[in-house]
Amino acid sequence: MAFDVTNRILKQQRYTPATFRRPVCRRPEESTLEVLFATGKLHRQLNSTAKARKVYGDVMAKKIGLRLQQMKAARSLDDLRNLPGRWHELTGDLKGSLASDLVHPHRLIFRPTAEPPPRRPDGSLDWSAVDSVTISDVTDYH
Repeated sequence: MAFDVTNRILKQQRYTPATFRRPVCRRPEESTLEVLFATGKLHRQLNSTAKARKVYGDVMAKKIGLRLQQMKAARSLDDLRNLPGRWHELTGDLKGSLASDLVHPHRLIFRPTAEPPPRRPDGSLDWSAVDSVTISDVTDYH
């Protein structure tokens, strides 16, 4: 179902610059994933079409807008897991953070806002319990 919803969104919006400003339609009683930003500068860059295009280029700005829209439409992090964008947990120096693919090799880096993040009994991150994330960077960490 998530794949069908994403395809419908992509076909309707055709990656126009206005994509960044269109509100996501949802029922008011539904709670959605809260998306925060680590810095004010990052917030301004990612939420402004003109600034995103200037800093990251046209193609990357469109992907960033799409990923933000997907995040804001999700109820929890678990809803994103099967959507395009390869949402995944990171290891090594970035352990505790998650990422989504943008334009190769760049990634949208974020982490659960709650400290400590919700965990399952086996110690792994409980994606279904994460209802707020903080975007920390757009980078090539390879």
